[in-house]
Amino acid sequence: MIFLNEGPIEESPLQPGAPATIEPGITYTHAPNVWALGFRGETIVIAGADTGIRWTHNALKPHYRGWDGQNANHNFNWHDSIHDSVGNPCGNDSPEPCDDFFHGSHTIGTAIGDDGGTNQIGMAPGAKWIGCRNMDQGNGTPARYIECMEFFLAPYPLGCTPNEGDPALAPDITTNSWGCPASEGCIVGDELQAAVEAQEAAGIQMVVAAGNSGSGCSTVSDPPSFYAASYTVGALNTGTDTIAGFSSRGPRSREMEAIVQSRISRLRAQALAHATIPATVVIRLPAAHPWRLRILLVPWHCCGRLFPACRTRSSQVATPWITRLSLSLQPLVARRARPITFMAGDVSTSRRL
Repeated sequence: MIFLNEGPIEESPLQPGAPATIEPGITYTHAPNVWALGFRGETIVIAGADTGIRWTHNALKPHYRGWDGQNANHNFNWHDSIHDSVGNPCGNDSPEPCDDFFHGSHTIGTAIGDDGGTNQIGMAPGAKWIGCRNMDQGNGTPARYIECMEFFLAPYPLGCTPNEGDPALAPDITTNSWGCPASEGCIVGDELQAAVEAQEAAGIQMVVAAGNSGSGCSTVSDPPSFYAASYTVGALNTGTDTIAGFSSRGPRSREMEAIVQSRISRLRAQALAHATIPATVVIRLPAAHPWRLRILLVPWHCCGRLFPACRTRSSQVATPWITRLSLSLQPLVARRARPITFMAGDVSTSRRL
């Protein structure tokens, strides 16, 4: 199920409303300052798993790994996990990237979109993309979601099987603005866990949406948002540090008691070690203090050093402080050779204990 508030994205072939400059959400993250240093996501491949991708869009086509400027080659670059739809505008087993709901085009555009002119909508315009359609007009199943994840582990040619896959062509990151509710077959909640953990084991950063069930606490409810191997993100109101009202929030309620006890134990230990800290403490658990990832073009192999909780866990409680990463990252970024885009768009996530 896609995470969208107002129905399908409208297709505008002539793009009359195309932005005349960089999108405000991109500007707000200070990404253009990193671009100015020469880091735009080059050498990175981002995979979009969604309703498909309109690959011929002028802000997407130049960045498609299957396009060399003159010819298209969809082998190893596109897969369709929709095999049994009825009346779908893209049909079944589409041999080329196709978007039946125009949502996937939007999400991959937020990651890499740029037409080479004034239509700059993406965070990492130097990156390449590949894609997989895992929903039939916004409706998925565990089998469809897993099939795309399997494809990303080792992309294979059209009409072939994973036996012909090449892990050397796997993406660095996947963007996933969807969730699998009980109505789609994710009843227990662990249906996708092994597949998501396989992405992590393969070195693929799987970025997933927290969901649109806010604004209360413990509204992160559908997999893969609450897996430890997922990098779960929420949404900000454009141009502000305010978490969007619709954005789901953690923690998972059934794990709250264990988290509270962990924090009590930690503070008690501090009280014993420092005489100035009272032995009796009152704990106030913040609802959603975001760890705002301001610069998204950062070195992949610096991840562990820059972000101790690089892969956040939505099952844990947010700490009551905010780390703002802006131009202070420039010296470190400038010293590293391999930039990467962590997330698509102006997003927030909680820095967990």
